[in-house]
Amino acid sequence: MFGLGGDRSGLQRSLGINVNLWWGMVMLIFGVVMFFLGRRGTATAQLTEEGRKIEELEHRAGLEK
Repeated sequence: MFGLGGDRSGLQRSLGINVNLWWGMVMLIFGVVMFFLGRRGTATAQLTEEGRKIEELEHRAGLEK
């Protein structure tokens, strides 16, 4: 039982429901939702005061690329 074009003999075990096809669609929709939720986050990271101090220390030590 493999999606749309696969062997149909396995459909008897799953009551005639193509489980792979349906779960594939569920995963695709989930992936699209996660993609759009990830895209709506902030475009740039905001440094805290502690982060700025660490960045300055790394700059002075020559650790940044």
